[in-house]
Amino acid sequence: MRNTKSENSTPLSLKITLGVVIAIAAVVIGSLMFINSRQRNMTFRSRYTYVRELALHSTDDMELVDEAKSWFDDFIGQHTGTLVPNDVRLKSLKVEDISVLDEDEGIVRIYFSAIPAAANPDYFTDWNPRFVNGRMYCDWAVKLGIKTTSDDRDGIYVISITDNSAYVPEDNTDTKDDYADEFVEYRIRSSSLEVSFDGGDTYTTVPVDLKNLMLSDDDTSVLQGGSYALTQVVTAFVTGGATINGEKVPVSVIYSQDQGDTWVSTPVDQIFDVSYIYMKMFDDVDGALVIGYAKAGEQEYSRVYSTNDGGATWDPVGEGPFNYALKGALFTDEDTAFLSYHYNANVKNNLCISHDGGKTFSEVVLPEGRFDEGTDAQDLKWADVFKEATVPVLEQGGNLVVYLTQGEGGTYMSGQAAAKYVSRDNGNTWEFTEIVRSG
Repeated sequence: MRNTKSENSTPLSLKITLGVVIAIAAVVIGSLMFINSRQRNMTFRSRYTYVRELALHSTDDMELVDEAKSWFDDFIGQHTGTLVPNDVRLKSLKVEDISVLDEDEGIVRIYFSAIPAAANPDYFTDWNPRFVNGRMYCDWAVKLGIKTTSDDRDGIYVISITDNSAYVPEDNTDTKDDYADEFVEYRIRSSSLEVSFDGGDTYTTVPVDLKNLMLSDDDTSVLQGGSYALTQVVTAFVTGGATINGEKVPVSVIYSQDQGDTWVSTPVDQIFDVSYIYMKMFDDVDGALVIGYAKAGEQEYSRVYSTNDGGATWDPVGEGPFNYALKGALFTDEDTAFLSYHYNANVKNNLCISHDGGKTFSEVVLPEGRFDEGTDAQDLKWADVFKEATVPVLEQGGNLVVYLTQGEGGTYMSGQAAAKYVSRDNGNTWEFTEIVRSG
């Protein structure tokens, strides 16, 4: 009998599969079209045009900080969420501080950080951000006002915004974020040190005794800034450098080059009284280490080390040019290093630079600036007022910033002013830009 079924007919299972694929494709295309339509219709108001509307008279009894939180939460909400286009979207938002700067003038500090979704976040340029390892930090001094809107509602709005980060920080030491990849983080928990390489979703334990780590003096759940380097390719922690339970423990580095699968501890030096530490990894093999030790009053010794094998070995490179107390260190690349010292009358310039990876140092000479007109600067000499340079800060774009402060006992502008300098050539030359207030 002849088979009446067509030899070219499509099997039922294939028809069902094709139907499912077509349905899924339709859903995906429809979703993309919906998202695209929503994004095209989104509007984003600037800091000066954004008004936080509330019920009429609801702000009458609100504290200034609460007004600021209400305005900021609503304003920043424009830039969070999965539907927001990448070029204006922020993720991992963290509010660092919202506090009153001037109650009478209605001025608050809004200090926050976030990670821009776009690789080149040009949209946020006028927010005066500072970038550290991909995270954007903004520090604003915001003057707020209240008005009745056209809808008869209370409207919280911005009268003015200045860059609060222009103020000189009281403590210019490095922070945790200066040493961290944005997706690599550590935590101290249940008497163990743990590291995550996926932004905190999972953690692996570092095989090290907590008593051998360099913990913060203020918080034993936090490591000293500079005592570790967190990257996807090399993660390292400095240990020892002290007498622990009567046992002298030399300086060592415990590191992993495979995201925590294996850990290796390697010795650095027979130093047992570390007072300052700074570690910097430039890539998967090259890094630098600065150790301050044997501190006694204003005296302190310092040494520089380098690694060229991802932390497996650390070789001594050189020593600090002065035996005075360190303020801090900064490496901008493998060759360029800065050491900043606390003010000492025996040292003319307390900031030094190395162009050979820490083998030799020379003093950084900052040119004289100009006093602000109308201030108590009569008969003052620049060098007698501004004496102590901070540790340089590397800004987005590669510029370096240093503040020349008055040190202890300064009287110019009530001791609250410092001279700001900028270098655009990696510290070879410096330009005075302005005098800024520290508070």
